[in-house]
Amino acid sequence: LKNTLADIGYRHADILAYVHAGGEIVIGALLIVGLLTPLAAAGALALLTNDLFASISAQHSGSFLYFLPDGHEYHISLIVMVIAVILIGPGRY
Repeated sequence: LKNTLADIGYRHADILAYVHAGGEIVIGALLIVGLLTPLAAAGALALLTNDLFASISAQHSGSFLYFLPDGHEYHISLIVMVIAVILIGPGRY
């Protein structure tokens, strides 16, 4: 992750890699336990959109792509699910 972030152009990629990994662990744990679900889902949305935009910008293609050929559909489906958790809420249980 550190080399990928540095190749894209992020400064201090080593620190960002640790922050990103720690954020994924904490956000995942909060979503599994069900604590602070809207806040954890908002954090997950931030991480997922950053991952999606970083992977799209790493393709270095000058043309506009109508389809996302490198498996970005998985990121988009996760983003849609996190938006649903933010809007609907965690549920009763």
